[in-house]
Amino acid sequence: DFDDIYVGGEAGPEFRFSGGRLRVAATGLERWYGGRHLFTTAGTRLNFDKVIGGKWGLEAALAARHNAYSRRSEVDGWDIEASVAANRALSATALGFAYASVQRSIASDPGQSNWQGRIGLGAIKEIRWGLRPQIAFEVGRQVNDAPLALFGGTRRDWRLQASTSIYKREWNIAGFAPSLQVTWSRTYSTLTIYDQKRL
Repeated sequence: DFDDIYVGGEAGPEFRFSGGRLRVAATGLERWYGGRHLFTTAGTRLNFDKVIGGKWGLEAALAARHNAYSRRSEVDGWDIEASVAANRALSATALGFAYASVQRSIASDPGQSNWQGRIGLGAIKEIRWGLRPQIAFEVGRQVNDAPLALFGGTRRDWRLQASTSIYKREWNIAGFAPSLQVTWSRTYSTLTIYDQKRL
């Protein structure tokens, strides 16, 4: 009853110039929940990345997608997201990274429409025996446009997340490697149903 199945993909050309890469892709996703179709998403994404000075890696992306739900027309609408990310070699065996994004969701019901933003940073380092531990921290904010009818209030959230993970460089098949990860998250919301802690 709680099976969550999704199939998605993206395809498009890649252009190389001035030491950078620009990728243009059409994207799509179908999702089923509990054996019933949940939603269809279709959109496009632009992504540009460039290495500067041999130490800095920069990436910027812009995406737009339309969501069509099977049984909830009030949440049908558009998601538009802009994001930037940077990483820098801290040493021969360590890498630091940071990212930020802003997303606008426009739904049929103004109570479901919102602005979301997040910023994060972290580091990864190779230690003995090819092990690579990573730590990351993220802060996010969501502000909805109007009250949600069922709850009589407007959703406004703060989100905190911390995670640590580790994997072994030599253990991989075609670039895929198993990893062990622990994530802690806390959401502070003006609506109790969304106020939660997870580990």
